[in-house]
Amino acid sequence: MPFVHLHVHSGFSHDGKDTPEKIAKYCAEHGQTACALTDHGGVDGVVDFAQACAKYGIKGVLGCEIYYQPIFDKEEKRYHMTVLVQNQQGLENLNMMLSIANAEQYYYYPVIDNALLEKYHEGLIFASGCISSYVSKMILSGNTRAALEHIDYMW
Repeated sequence: MPFVHLHVHSGFSHDGKDTPEKIAKYCAEHGQTACALTDHGGVDGVVDFAQACAKYGIKGVLGCEIYYQPIFDKEEKRYHMTVLVQNQQGLENLNMMLSIANAEQYYYYPVIDNALLEKYHEGLIFASGCISSYVSKMILSGNTRAALEHIDYMW
């Protein structure tokens, strides 16, 4: 059965190591037909990644693991959310959200809130991503209602 990584960090993330080129090469060598690059808080590696994927004959899915808060507040916890680009509009919207977050909603990292998601969601796919996602944290804290409300909101 084919397998596709939809949540991979490169050396452009604080917890990644390999270059986008090495990631694409690894995927191709292991028979994977596609891979998504979702570095933390930015898209610095997507050009290198897209070029490497073309070189190795795999489909490169562009994305980012954003820092998310329902409402931007420097005092509140940030969560992770994986964002995958579907098309050109999605790439433009992801870049716009990151630009605004870096300029206006920056607190250690660029933070994207519901207002930005509502305005720039077109062409993007949102996923919970990891154990540090809003949904995961709500479930782990016993607040399944908040997790379900968030899932309904994102749907």
